[in-house]
Amino acid sequence: MRNRLAEVLSKLLDGLAKENSLEQVELKLLKKKKYDKTVVATAYSWIYDKINANQHGSKTHQSISRGMRIFSEDEMHVIGMKNYNRLLKLYNIGLLIDSDLDGIMEQIFFFPEFPLSEDEMNFLILNSIIDVDKLSIPGSRKLLYLSDKIN
Repeated sequence: MRNRLAEVLSKLLDGLAKENSLEQVELKLLKKKKYDKTVVATAYSWIYDKINANQHGSKTHQSISRGMRIFSEDEMHVIGMKNYNRLLKLYNIGLLIDSDLDGIMEQIFFFPEFPLSEDEMNFLILNSIIDVDKLSIPGSRKLLYLSDKIN
């Protein structure tokens, strides 16, 4: 299941980077019938929770002036132009914030070859999405599905 979940998350990220809405990407995944509905719903929920946490965090810190992180030419060379554009698109929809971009840039230097492939960049982005669980207590998801069990 974990492998499937990472694969679905990766497909959702690819769709978002191609400027499709989450709903469009989800429908495409469900139409293929390659993925289980609960896995797609879980992946969708994680992305939605991450965007929601980012938006909620920006509302609580409105007194701090918000700027945008700008990559240097060296950083753009390391990540590659395609991955740079992908990061900007995900930043614009609210999936990534400045601290996520900083974390991704810190982790990039653990990779031996530059520029990074799309799969390697997906791995780093997925790491920042899954990291959102550290910010919330277990079971605090805003969406419940029929497959969820409540004790």
